Amino acid sequence: MIGLKPKAFFFNSKPVMRAVDRATRKVLTRFGAFVRRTAKRSIRKARMKRISELSPEELKSFRMRQEIAKREGKPKPRRPLKSSDPGKPPRNRSGLLKRLLWFGYDIYRRSVVVGPTTAGPKAAGSIEHGGPVRITAGPNKGSIRQMAARPFMRPAMNENLPQLPAMWRDTVKK
Repeated sequence: MIGLKPKAFFFNSKPVMRAVDRATRKVLTRFGAFVRRTAKRSIRKARMKRISELSPEELKSFRMRQEIAKREGKPKPRRPLKSSDPGKPPRNRSGLLKRLLWFGYDIYRRSVVVGPTTAGPKAAGSIEHGGPVRITAGPNKGSIRQMAARPFMRPAMNENLPQLPAMWRDTVKK
């Protein structure tokens, strides 16, 4: 032997592992940013319901508010906002969901986490997968209803997944 240390050629040497960790952090952070951006773009502004889309209770309430506004000389009331259809991304009513979308790299698991940060984890899960939600306003305040799924994070990830191999290309360097 010429004096070479065989251990220096193995993949688990510290400089190689450091380079792999650095590349992993860089690629997954970038991927998380792309998924977050795609998810934010999928959440569109909520539009007002058309008169034909109003339920009988909503129509009655709207007509009553119109009469009161006309009598008091105030501007016309706005129609209620339309929710997204089940299976489509949620609509943006207050902008809160878009503002709460974050991503972060988990150094212990070597993974990236992307999604909304909320006071309760059930709220975001109910939007993505469907499930029970508590009504917080209106005449049914406090009641629980079943909400249909309105996925927006999984489609955002699936849209960006084909780009991931290209992001990894030539990332581990000496």
